[in-house]
Amino acid sequence: MKAIRILVLGLILISIFSIRAFADNGVQYDVKEVDGYKVGLAFPGGMAQMGHNMVNIQIADSQGQMVGNAKVTIVAELYADSGSSSSGGGMNMNMGGSSAASSSTAEKPMQTMTLDMMPAQQAGQYQGELTLDQAGHWMLTVNSLINNQQKSVEFTEEISKGGPNMLVISIFAIVIVGIIAAAAITRRRSAKKAVQEGAK
Repeated sequence: MKAIRILVLGLILISIFSIRAFADNGVQYDVKEVDGYKVGLAFPGGMAQMGHNMVNIQIADSQGQMVGNAKVTIVAELYADSGSSSSGGGMNMNMGGSSAASSSTAEKPMQTMTLDMMPAQQAGQYQGELTLDQAGHWMLTVNSLINNQQKSVEFTEEISKGGPNMLVISIFAIVIVGIIAAAAITRRRSAKKAVQEGAK
């Protein structure tokens, strides 16, 4: 029984550290450059999903110094498919003073929402919660007002209908398999011990 407890505890600890490692490594900034400024967008959850999403914005100047006095907003627009976005897709960048959506977009977005970002604890980082309540092709335009000049970059996100977290399911499946295997080994040892005692 002691061996089973140690094995179960070990599997639980492995699953916890695996989830934490995935969360830490999953936050990666998608960085675009405009007028010498580097604007990064990241979803702490790893990927944008349908529903509520925490979103982080990071801004640095041409010297690599973080810009902490910007006013940042995100304009999220939903389009029917990838072809309805502006030319160049997520690589398209608007210069200062441009509108939230590219003027070259012939088709109007199906849905538009605006999010005012709040300064985070670290200078140059801004955070907020973005609700993407429909699956589809989302164009996220990050507007940054820096020194009274508007800087805009565009990002694209393909949102699919939410499903189960396969990573978590896989980890718990491993834990369950480990528990079953440990129980089988213990039962086999108990049966073997009983046979040996009966032989005596």
